[in-house]
Amino acid sequence: MPETYMPPLHGDNYQISLRADLGRAASVDRVSEYLAAFHTVLDVGERWGVVMAEEASVRSLMAELLIAGDGGEPSLHPILKEMPWYDEKRIYLAVNRMIEHRVGEHPELQMEAPRVLREVASLSVPQILGPSVSATEVTYRNPIEIIVGGSAFALYGAVQLLRIIRDWKSRRRQTDSAARIADAAAREASARADVIEYLGNEITSGRLHVPASQLGAMLTQSDLSAVAKLAGPEPTLELPSNVSSFFGEETSPTR
Repeated sequence: MPETYMPPLHGDNYQISLRADLGRAASVDRVSEYLAAFHTVLDVGERWGVVMAEEASVRSLMAELLIAGDGGEPSLHPILKEMPWYDEKRIYLAVNRMIEHRVGEHPELQMEAPRVLREVASLSVPQILGPSVSATEVTYRNPIEIIVGGSAFALYGAVQLLRIIRDWKSRRRQTDSAARIADAAAREASARADVIEYLGNEITSGRLHVPASQLGAMLTQSDLSAVAKLAGPEPTLELPSNVSSFFGEETSPTR
């Protein structure tokens, strides 16, 4: 797969560290709740990673079809063996419509990819997803420190969500902060809106190619509750240097 479609975490196994001050003499229950919330966030991050890997696979396949074509038009030759039961003309026209909506040199998916392309592209997802993210070390001497390892899209999804958590309080809208809203449904809607706003900024920056609403819709009420629990102590996040650079954090990889 072209480097363009891969996150900065592919290849080697990377480690990231989250630290949070849980307060003096934090109870065992407090520590346990924090670790449970962290586990939930990692699970959400991995689910995000699957969606990101699927989108990257479709984009890569679209680029391959465009390169395989002659005269600037796409060719379905690379996937003919994978689509004997489909209407080739219908798929070809759909691919052409998508190419017409591309931005710059890359086939940005401004419209839904044909199902056959997603099915073919999904075959490469296991190879680019990366291993499940796992905790390699947990230390509690206040602050608590959790170190996790992983790579590729599985870890990239978790990093995106942990960055949201790290910057949660500084990004909260002052007028209708979830903490000031009494209704649970309103708090959930506000929190989801904040996540989607962050993801929208990532799309604008070119670091994310999945519709923000799609990732936001995946968050359940319990997921958002876990995000809020982790964000409460205002954690710091330490990322590998190349990942910090990718996010434009060269001068402050740990905040």
